[in-house]
Order: sequence, then structure tokens, then C-alpha cells
Amino acid sequence: MTTRTFWTAALFAAAASVSVAGPNTIAYQGGLLYNNGIPAADGNYKMRFAVFSVSSGGAGLWTQDVTSVTVKTGLFSVTLGGAPAPFGTLFANNSDLWLQVSADLNRNHVFDANETYLPRQ
Repeated sequence: MTTRTFWTAALFAAAASVSVAGPNTIAYQGGLLYNNGIPAADGNYKMRFAVFSVSSGGAGLWTQDVTSVTVKTGLFSVTLGGAPAPFGTLFANNSDLWLQVSADLNRNHVFDANETYLPRQ
């Protein structure tokens, strides 16, 4: 099993710390790297973004699957929220939020356990 690491340009510590891209959306950029620092292969990947109120365990408060995220030299950019997965009152009702990211790197249409990046950010 290959270990992968994930780094991100955005943190969900509080609503004030996110970059608002438009009405109820967030512009989110990140990178997919193998544990040895090599970026994930260029291509389109299905990714899942989920927000939790705790750093581990717990139930997700919000989830959005993006079916085709372009990854180039390990980097990607997506817009979260809006249609079809609006945030609603997520930020108004929660002071601390944690983002969990999964990427279907082997393209088997399933998010395998080793394709979920931890710890949550």
C-alpha cells in the first residue's frame, strides 16, 4: 500500500478564515502528493470534500462529491458549495470546522481507506 499525503491552501478553522468565491461558495486549492513528495499523476479524479465539527470521528455535517477534478503536477482547484451542495447555515451554526478530502486516485469509483487524507484540516 502506498502512503499518500495531502496539503492544502485553505483551512476550515472558522468561517472567517475561508476565502469566499461567490454566494455561499469557497474557492479551494490543494495538492495531492505521495509520501515521498512526488505529485499524483496528471489527470481527472473524483474527489469528495466533507466538513465535520470534530478533528476525528463524528458525523459529517456537509459533503460534496466532485466527479472530475483536474490535477496537474499534483495541484487542483475546485469551487465548493453552491448548487448542488449549498452550505446553508453550516458556517453560521459552527465555530470550528474540519475538512476531510478523499480522492479516487486508482479510479475504481470507490474512495478506498488509503484515499482519504488524514488528519482533517
